[in-house]
Amino acid sequence: MEQLSVEVYDFIVELRHKQERAGDKSDTWLEVRQQLSFAEALLRHHLKRGQFKDHPKHIIVIGPTQAGKSSVVNLILGSEAATISPLAGFTRHAQGFTTSHLTDVQTNDIAELLPDWQQSSQQNLSNEQLEAWSLEQATHTLTNTAKSQQHTVIWDTPDFDSVSSRDYRSVVPALCAIADCIVLTVSKEKYADQSVWQLLKMITPLEKPLLICLNKTSQGHDKELRDAMLERLQQENISFCNIVTLPYTTSSLPEQDINNFSKALSDCIPAKYASISADILQSWLQQHWAQWLAPVRAENMALSAWQEMQQQYADSFLNYYKTYYHQESQFSETIQKAVRQLLELLEIPLIAGSLGNVRKVITWPARQLGGLIKRKVVQSRGTENPEKDIILEANRHAWMEMQNKVIHQTQQHLLVSEDNTEDNTENDVESNAKNNMQQWWQQLAAALTNTSQQANTLTETAIDAYQTAFKPEIDKAATQLYEHLQGSPRTLNSLRAARVTTDAAAVIIAIKTAGIGIHDLILTPALLSVTSLLAESAIGSQMKQIEKKLKQRQIVLLKKNLLEQTIAPLFIEITNSLNTENHYHIDAERISTIETLLKFGPEFPDSGISNG
Repeated sequence: MEQLSVEVYDFIVELRHKQERAGDKSDTWLEVRQQLSFAEALLRHHLKRGQFKDHPKHIIVIGPTQAGKSSVVNLILGSEAATISPLAGFTRHAQGFTTSHLTDVQTNDIAELLPDWQQSSQQNLSNEQLEAWSLEQATHTLTNTAKSQQHTVIWDTPDFDSVSSRDYRSVVPALCAIADCIVLTVSKEKYADQSVWQLLKMITPLEKPLLICLNKTSQGHDKELRDAMLERLQQENISFCNIVTLPYTTSSLPEQDINNFSKALSDCIPAKYASISADILQSWLQQHWAQWLAPVRAENMALSAWQEMQQQYADSFLNYYKTYYHQESQFSETIQKAVRQLLELLEIPLIAGSLGNVRKVITWPARQLGGLIKRKVVQSRGTENPEKDIILEANRHAWMEMQNKVIHQTQQHLLVSEDNTEDNTENDVESNAKNNMQQWWQQLAAALTNTSQQANTLTETAIDAYQTAFKPEIDKAATQLYEHLQGSPRTLNSLRAARVTTDAAAVIIAIKTAGIGIHDLILTPALLSVTSLLAESAIGSQMKQIEKKLKQRQIVLLKKNLLEQTIAPLFIEITNSLNTENHYHIDAERISTIETLLKFGPEFPDSGISNG
């Protein structure tokens, strides 16, 4: 059970890091970033907090710019510990204050809950290093307000609504996740801001105790502001402990307001630590899951389509090879190679020798051969290695088909992107995900164009290895034919008596009557005579079986040497060469595993997560 929860946590951590790298700076992406920071911190807190002994409670004071958060922190502490400034966005770090001494163990436990930030002294906090936090003991207590907050850490936090907060906005949700009580501080100018309600809707489903402090209220308008806030809370179905108002003043707060605030806060803080229900936590994760995974799913769909195209390339390559090499002739070159070797075994060197020296191409009108592709095939027959030419042509043909499919995908994504821009029906996350995929397909199309010549060169090199690997199969087939001939003396004698001449007119007639296919055009008349004799003899059936097995073995070796060992690594190289900065690289199988845990898995335990 523990390991299952760690898997969910690790996945959220990875997803957050990759989202921060891949996402843009839109408001929707920043919201997702906050949610993932909150989710990560929630899971970490849920798994770790139960292990801590004598851990202090955490009061987190949050709010928009110039809401008076630092003043409220000082009110809770009864000390001027937090620095107050009229400058908007002055506080940019998480600053913790405690009214009692914390042991090293307690401090280290807090550090475990905030692993993404470096602990520093309050004096050394710098805007050059925003990923830092401080923890200080408050001194010189001014009032008795802090007495009820013994053994508690009160956190002053950065704002979450300014432009500059984009660089440190994840601090707030991370602290809210470890909170025993959250104090939302807002002014009359800020309470209705979208950023305030966006954050509330994110954190309140986890049922963290929430105290709302309406700060800097003017006399006579506090009730009106409180009623407006209460109405909005009810509309948004947000639960809270209480709403308190604090007046705007340039001097000390009235004692009555201090006491009202102190009592409301004390009532809001739970008597002892209570972990979040696993059901509530899972429900909250499920609520945001679709949006978090939208760009990952778009990427995996693109990768899946690309992998399918790679398989289609292999299928097209082999189909081309089979069509124009295996199936074009009545007696294909594959079995002819075996027959040629057989003649050597039968010690008929005159015929065997002529096979290596004579190459004659008998052309026929293109219309009889089936168009452009077949013309290329016929032209290639004038070379010493017709099979090599067919393989190279198969690669070019399949590669061009694949390029066209990738270009089509690019065009389709471009049209979808333009449609979404016009009607604005998608949110920023979905739109950004599709834009990333459009760029990905464009990069892939360019990579295939740039790599086509390399693919052809690699294929040409691999052909030699393939044909060398196939040579023993030819020898084996010739030996099998020889063994069958030993059991057919009449055929053997007829073969030994064969003449090394053939009526050329007979060959031409055979071509015109379709008795000989394209492949046969490369064969010498002598070999045609020998092959026909064998095929029509008593060992004809065995010859067909041997040819069938030869072709099967030929395809196996072709797949291994060219597709698996040459082209497949090239595809991997192409995929890896694409710009991966905006991509997640989280496979669908892992997503499925995590989703199973979230939907049907056991409850999250209270321990089991390592510091790594």
